[in-house]
Amino acid sequence: VAAVAPASLGGGLAAASCAAAARDRWFVGAGTTAERSGTLVLANPGEGPAVVDVTLLGPDGPVETVDGTGIVVDPGDAVQVPLDDLAAGTADVAVEVVTRRGAVGAALLDAAVSGDAEPGTEWVPAAAPPSRSQVLPGGVRGADTRTLTVANPGDSTATVDVEVLGPDGRYAPRGAEQLQVPAQGLATLDLPAAVSARAFGIGLTSTEPVVGGLQSRVGDDVTHTASTPASRAALVAPATVPTGEDDATAVVQVSGADDAPAAVVSVRGYDAGGQQVARGRLQVPPGATVRLDAGALEGRPDDAVVLVLDPGDVPVHAALVVTGDDGTSVVPLRPAPALVDAPSVSPLP
Repeated sequence: VAAVAPASLGGGLAAASCAAAARDRWFVGAGTTAERSGTLVLANPGEGPAVVDVTLLGPDGPVETVDGTGIVVDPGDAVQVPLDDLAAGTADVAVEVVTRRGAVGAALLDAAVSGDAEPGTEWVPAAAPPSRSQVLPGGVRGADTRTLTVANPGDSTATVDVEVLGPDGRYAPRGAEQLQVPAQGLATLDLPAAVSARAFGIGLTSTEPVVGGLQSRVGDDVTHTASTPASRAALVAPATVPTGEDDATAVVQVSGADDAPAAVVSVRGYDAGGQQVARGRLQVPPGATVRLDAGALEGRPDDAVVLVLDPGDVPVHAALVVTGDDGTSVVPLRPAPALVDAPSVSPLP
């Protein structure tokens, strides 16, 4: 889904994918200040009540929250939880959402809530679970600023090596090669302007399991991307995203894993009737980031509404970058579910 946010929330383009229910979710890069705050949206698709605990990590360690534990979400209901109601006054936080009972989908909206704040609204994507190796796809080229936020839920300080995954491979950004993240806290790092000249991702290698998020400012809008698990399964992306703007574009960026061979990604485009109308291949070198030019696909790519990217046996990371007059938004891509749990059904006696 994509939409232009109202001026009361800071304006700008905001896009997101549907949030699947999960036991543990991390969101990195929101705030709880009077000028800029996040709103956590918790939805319960189940038939019984769900119970959720929300914890925050800040630069100085765990943030004391009010009423953050035992949040009840009734069946078929959605609850909005402003982060500044849980703990006000922290500019940078990482949010962990743990479902103790039931099934809950979670999403986090980052918005300017005061006229004194820099404008812009964005859905903060859920990050991959904490690990020592992380990749953040979908870096926005041409951004005015880029702030990397890394959270460390462990009990020891994490030393994190930072690398840019550019079109020609990976390299350490000068002056921003490493980050020290305190135990049960987070740290931020401003990336140099040169990293955004072309498509890029960010690679993190850490001594402790961490989670990462990247906030970029493009004009009067803000956008977020987050670490994603490496995928060998097919990834589905819209070829076009309705935003209310005729000139909005949607471009897929794919980052290759550094410890894997070059990926040859098969790309298929389908029209609204489900017929294949385009095809092609995308070469992704190890540790590099490549933009998919949908116009270069064979067939009738202009008729495609959905793109399916199949990396075969080589893991990749990918994101969709949506750009329009009202701003930019990034949606990390994750494999579509192949199996869905369903209740067992038997005939009545």
